[in-house]
Amino acid sequence: MRPEILIFGGTTEGREIAEFCSQHGIPAFVSVFSGYGADMIGTEEWSLDTAGTMVRVLVGPMDREEIRALLKEKEIRLVIDATHPYAKNVSENIRAAAAEISAELVRVLRDAEESGETEDQDEKCRRGNMFFETPEDAAAYLAGTEGKILLTTGSRALAVFAAIPNSSERIYARVLPSEEGIRACQENGLRGKHIIAMQGPFSVEMNKALLHQTGAEYLVTKESGKNGGYREKLAAAKACGAQSVIIGRPKEAGIGLAQCLELLRKRYSGQSVVIAGIGPGNTDHMTAAVIGTILASDRIIGAARMIDCAREAVRRFEPGKTDRRDYIAEYRPAEVLRMIREAAGQNVLLLFSGSLAFHSGACACEALLAENGIPYSVLPGISSVTYLASYMGLELADAAFASMHGTSQPAEEMLESLLASGKEHFCILSGTGDDVRNLAEALTRRGYGTSRVIIGENLSMREENITESTAEELCHKPEKVRFSTLSVIAVSLNKAQ
Repeated sequence: MRPEILIFGGTTEGREIAEFCSQHGIPAFVSVFSGYGADMIGTEEWSLDTAGTMVRVLVGPMDREEIRALLKEKEIRLVIDATHPYAKNVSENIRAAAAEISAELVRVLRDAEESGETEDQDEKCRRGNMFFETPEDAAAYLAGTEGKILLTTGSRALAVFAAIPNSSERIYARVLPSEEGIRACQENGLRGKHIIAMQGPFSVEMNKALLHQTGAEYLVTKESGKNGGYREKLAAAKACGAQSVIIGRPKEAGIGLAQCLELLRKRYSGQSVVIAGIGPGNTDHMTAAVIGTILASDRIIGAARMIDCAREAVRRFEPGKTDRRDYIAEYRPAEVLRMIREAAGQNVLLLFSGSLAFHSGACACEALLAENGIPYSVLPGISSVTYLASYMGLELADAAFASMHGTSQPAEEMLESLLASGKEHFCILSGTGDDVRNLAEALTRRGYGTSRVIIGENLSMREENITESTAEELCHKPEKVRFSTLSVIAVSLNKAQ
C-alpha cells in the first residue's frame, strides 16, 4: 500500500505518531532533520527510505520548494507537523507547501496534558525567572550581565548567543551528541569543556551537577514542556541559586498528541480483535506473540487478574513510556461484546488465562463474536496443566481432564466421571478453596486414599506453591487449611489393597 501520510518529526510526539502508524499498519513517511534523528527512531520495523516497509524514514533538511515537490511526488494527502514548538521557520515552510498542493495539514502541539503544565503551574514557574519572547531578546539581556551561562536550547540558536561579549569563555552549551551539534558549537567559537554533548531529557540531579561543574550563574532554556525536561531545569537552577532565563513558547493553533492518534485511528486503522491466553500468569511464560499483541493493542479487556498481567507486561517491555491503553476489567460475554463495538477502529485484545483450549471462557466469547459477525484471531498461551505436568514428569496422553472452576458439580460426581475414563492420572482445575479437600475425601471414600495428589497453587507466580501428599493425608489436615482458588490438582490413582 502506498503511503499517503507525511510526518515531520524530530520530537517525542513525532516518534510516537510514527510508532503508532507502524503498530497499526498505517503506511507513512517520516521526515527528520538529521541522521541523528533517524538513529533516535531506530525501530526494526522502520528503515531509511526502503520500499516495502510500513513506515519509511526520510533524512535531511528541506526548504519550502523541496517539501512541496515531495508532497506532489509521493501524492501525500495528510501532512502532520510534529516539529519542535520553536522550529517556526520549518513549520511555516510546511504550512505553505501543504497549502500549495491542497494537502490536509495537522499541527501537533504539546498541549497541557503532554507538557505537564496547567495555567496555575505555569504561573508558579514564571515567578523569579526571566522570560523572553525570542532567543535574540534573551541574548541581549545576557550581554548586559556577567558570569557563566549554561545554554540548554540546542545548537540552532547558538549563533545568536555567540554574539554575547566573551561568549567563548562564558557559555557552556549542552547539545545533542551529533556531528551537526558539535560542529555548530565549534563554528561559534566554543571548544573543549565548553561543549557538553549529551542526549536528554535530564533529571534535576544531572542538571544540578552540570551547574556546579560549570559554575554557571545563568541557565538558558526554552519553555519546552515535560518532554523537554523543562521543570527539571528550573528546579535545578533554583536549588543552585542560578537565574533561569526562559524563551517562551510560541503561541499557535493545533491539536494534542492524543487527538492526532485518534484521528489516525478512525481514518486509517480497521478494527482488529484478538483473543489470547496469558498462560499461567507470569510474563516469563507469555508467548512472544501475546506480548507483541498486548503492546500493539488500544483496548485490553479481561478479568482483573488478566488486566494486571497485561499492565505488568507493558511496564516490563516498554519501561518509561506513557501507557495510553484502555484497560477494562470485564469478562461477561455480553458486556465484552458491547465494549468491542464501542472501540470501532481500535485494536482490541481479549485476555484469558491458560491456553484457551482447556475449560476456558474464551470459547463463549468466540461463539458470541462469530454469531455477531465480528472477525477475530486466536493466540493460545501455555496451560497451567502443562506447567504442572512438566513438574510431575507426567505424560498428558495418560491423563483425564476436568474442571471444578465455575461449576457446582459435586466432587463425587466429577470423580465418578473421571474413573469411568479408565485413566490412572487426572488433571483438575480448582475453583474454590474447598475443592482439594472435597476431592481428597471423595477419593478416600472410594478406596483411593493412598493416591498421590499434587496441588500447584499460583503456578509461575511469586506466590507459587506446590504441595505433594496423599488423599488420606489431605483429609486429616485442619479445617482452616485451604488452598488457592488458582490451583491445578494432579492425581495419580492408587487403589488400596
